[in-house]
Order: sequence, then C-alpha cells, then structure tokens
Amino acid sequence: MLPKGIPIIEKIALPFADISTMKENLEHQKFTGYIRLDFPKQSGFIFINDGVTTGMVEVEEPLVRAISQSRLLNRAKRKEVETSSYVLPSQMVSVLSVVYTFRPLHEEQEVRKKEFNKILETLENDNYTGFMKVVSPERNAFLLLEKGKLLTDNFNTDFGEILCGAEAVNQFLESVGKTAATVSVMAEKAEEIDAKKRAAREEMEKIKQLSVKLDTGFFKSGDIARIEENYFKEWGEKPGSNIQVEVETPTGILYKIKGTSGKRLGTSILLSEKMASKLKVAEGDVLSVNPARE
Repeated sequence: MLPKGIPIIEKIALPFADISTMKENLEHQKFTGYIRLDFPKQSGFIFINDGVTTGMVEVEEPLVRAISQSRLLNRAKRKEVETSSYVLPSQMVSVLSVVYTFRPLHEEQEVRKKEFNKILETLENDNYTGFMKVVSPERNAFLLLEKGKLLTDNFNTDFGEILCGAEAVNQFLESVGKTAATVSVMAEKAEEIDAKKRAAREEMEKIKQLSVKLDTGFFKSGDIARIEENYFKEWGEKPGSNIQVEVETPTGILYKIKGTSGKRLGTSILLSEKMASKLKVAEGDVLSVNPARE
C-alpha cells in the first residue's frame, strides 16, 4: 500500500454523496494530497495537486493499475466506504500518482550499510522514481525518490509515514548504517514510466460511456450486445466480429458479455430485455464499455 501522509480524516465510513462533496471541497480549497477509498477487495486512490485531480489508481494486491474517475467513483455507490485523506507536498503527490508504473525491486531485503548504500546508488544512477520502505530498530519510514534523488527539500521532518526533512533523512540513513534494516523498494526508470503512462492513457481512452437502449424486436432474445461500429474500429476490432466486452453498471458492478458492431447506434449500447435484466440495468442507464482484457 502507499505510504500515508498527514491525515485529515482516516477510515471514516462515508456514503457516495459525502465522498463526492468532500472531493469537490478539497479541490475548491486547493488541496494537495490524496483520498483513499477502502473497498472489500481493493483500494482506490484519488491524487489531487493544488486542487486539480491528476490521477486515480486502483490497488487489488498484487495488482496496481490506473483507473478512470467514473469507474473508481462508481465503486463507492454500492454502500458506505471507509474513506481517508492525507496531505502531502506537490512533489510527493507527483511521485505517488504514477505508482501503477512501479515494480518491486526489493522485497523485505535485510541489509546493512554496504548493501543499503549500494541500493541507493543503483536507484540514483539509473534515475529511478518511486518509494522505499525501511524498517529499522530506530523507526519505520518511507523515503520517496524522483529520478534517483531522495526528496528532502521540505521543511517538515516528515509527512505521516514519509520521512522528508533533509536533516531527518540524513540522521535516519546514518542510523540504518549502524544496524541491520529491512528494505522494500517500489520504483521504475523514467523512460519506462513514460511508456507505461502512455499505455494506461490508451487503455482508458478505449472506455466509452454508452446509454442503454432496449431492443424489443427481432433481437430481443439475443445474448449479444450491439455497439457502434466506429468504436470497434477505434478498438482495432473488425466490424461485424464478435468480441468479449467489459461493461460496468452505474453501481460499479463489472460484467463480461459478448458484443458485436452495429450501424447508426451513436452513443447507445443495444441490449435485449433479457440481457438488461441480467445486468440489472434499465433503458437510459449509462454503462462504461471497453474491450475485455485477456
């Protein structure tokens, strides 16, 4: 999980309306940090920098992936969600908001001064961005890196679990050198982060917001959805072919169904009454639709 910053609220169960209001208020107040939503099987993170939402991430261990705003917030419509919000400096938010591009470089590796310095040297020489968790007899702390450099240019000694003041970081590194410590690192090289960000953007651009239209005629007994053929072309699929599509209902429930193309459907998805009943949706409901991941 991501390191915590300075908490505003922590693990407070809130309904969707309150979460939306809180997000709007934080944006209006030029908040910098992140909101965390804890669902039964996954957690969602909304990163806000100077009042602007800069990204959203879903964590379903061990998977970490970028997620669209509509999909993340739909998760919160089912019932009250444990909600937390943490203040962080802008630079830290920028680092953590691309956590979906990171990979584990070290997992609970026991080190002494020589090994620890070697890890820091590698992270610096290869321009890694990410974070490391260090567990030592002195204290447990997270250290953040941007392009190989530890983030230390803040007046605060720490932000929650994150150690950031230059003097405090130096003292901590010295203490790690004296005794054994356990280190875990999640990070990635700058060029790989850029490539993964592009890939994530392309994936999210495939998600279409389509309004349910019921077909009560010839197609009414079908088990296949019809989608505008231009979207098939955008997805790199041949019009007329049958593919697996992923649909998300307004309450955040995901289904995989069969889909084929049709003409002049615009922003509608044509469903039989039987399929609409299965998905628990009605005419006019808006679904998030994209090709299913393999």
